[in-house]
Amino acid sequence: MGLLSLNMRPLPMLRLFFAPLFFSVFAAASARFQTLDLQKGRIIDKVVCIKDSRFSYALYLPSGFSIEKEWPVVFCFDPRAQGRRPVELLQAAAETHGYILAGSLDSKNGPVEPNQKAAIAVWQDVRERFPVDASRLYAAGFSGGADVAVLFPYLVETQAAGIISCGAGLPASHQPGWVKPAAYYGIIGNWDFRYLDMARLEEPFEASGVTHRIVYYDGWHQWPSPEAFGAAVEWLELMAMKSGLKEKNPGFIEAEYHKRLNAAAELETAGRTLGVLREYGSLVSDFKGLVDVSKIEEKALALRRSADIPKLEKDRQAAEENERTAEARIQHVFAAVEQPVSGRPPYRLQDVLRALDLDSWTAASAQAKNPFQSDAAKRVLSQIAILADQHGGRAKSAGDLRLAVMLFELATRASAGHPMNPGEFYNLACAYAVSGEAKDALKALRLAVEKGFDDLELLGNDKDLDSIRSSPQFVSLLEELRARRRAP
Repeated sequence: MGLLSLNMRPLPMLRLFFAPLFFSVFAAASARFQTLDLQKGRIIDKVVCIKDSRFSYALYLPSGFSIEKEWPVVFCFDPRAQGRRPVELLQAAAETHGYILAGSLDSKNGPVEPNQKAAIAVWQDVRERFPVDASRLYAAGFSGGADVAVLFPYLVETQAAGIISCGAGLPASHQPGWVKPAAYYGIIGNWDFRYLDMARLEEPFEASGVTHRIVYYDGWHQWPSPEAFGAAVEWLELMAMKSGLKEKNPGFIEAEYHKRLNAAAELETAGRTLGVLREYGSLVSDFKGLVDVSKIEEKALALRRSADIPKLEKDRQAAEENERTAEARIQHVFAAVEQPVSGRPPYRLQDVLRALDLDSWTAASAQAKNPFQSDAAKRVLSQIAILADQHGGRAKSAGDLRLAVMLFELATRASAGHPMNPGEFYNLACAYAVSGEAKDALKALRLAVEKGFDDLELLGNDKDLDSIRSSPQFVSLLEELRARRRAP
């Protein structure tokens, strides 16, 4: 199989190319499974691919797994090749609904070609080991892994029934209509710096006829919770019933409908009017033909005619336009900091803070009067923090410790309230320690621990901290973390 380039083409309505071989594959899987020590109902950390031992994956087989039936499969992709993580998050849903999970331990952020090789390896291995339902193949991923999940049908040249995309929209140059025939379930945090990438897909998906649902929640750029993943799998189950891939279960359909009605009611109670309107539209789209949605259609129409909607839409659009303007400015500032004009003095932290207008964005993120503005400000700050972290790491690797310290200091300020904040203080401590600034290194390390940094192994073995390792303050921090770990 040749490797694909970035210039993707729409996947044709393929005949399932392995169908003539499926019964022989099923027989081979049956014989092979009986000889393998693969336990059911627990995650297997690493399964090495039979045909290519360079590749491996984390595996979950539901406790009810048997070789007597075919099983749907979710292929999972993490941006750092930590395939066990999505398998853990999907485990409860897979157990409840009967899915095999396979999380690549090789696919990660980077070029398409190595990710295609990793995807092909895990796809072929799972297909040959186990009896899979060829009509119900799914892919899930987060961030760069979401790009691999969207491309999965192209990478392995087969159809997918559905995609769960977390923290990212579509890969560059990938047209919305190319997602078909897969159903697309998007999960994005309201404070995720890639929020706009996902939110802007709603209309083109609708215009292209892509079966989709995008769920927004208060969160950052991170894998969603097991509960959020459970809702995603339930939606895939619903779409499988609606499309005829799975027998309809009236009890399940009714329960899902009422669960979603309750979710809309919670949004209404929280005063998220646009969210309610979006949820009504999704309810109609998802359940039409399965239950009577006429009352929801009436509610949606009445809400759309409400006098509040135009103002809310105007506020949302204004906040997002400000965010887009800020994105361009942020890229310009970081490019200037990393490659200053010849003869210009090095940028100071205060110069960068002013150029990014960090104080104004911080104030906007804390105000409660305009939630659209607050959410947009948090996304802008998140983008600044992530770019500062990335550029700081590059500067440190290149030996430009002055620049690394400045950028990690920027990251600590921009990430206040963000889950990455303790890690940024740790990075700052490392940069200071390598620079020989022991006092500042210990101060930053103390703040990292106070804010929740708890990686005892990293703290004990990171060579960047060797210059302060024998200090009483460092020894005290180690003991504090050890005590914290021993505590019940």
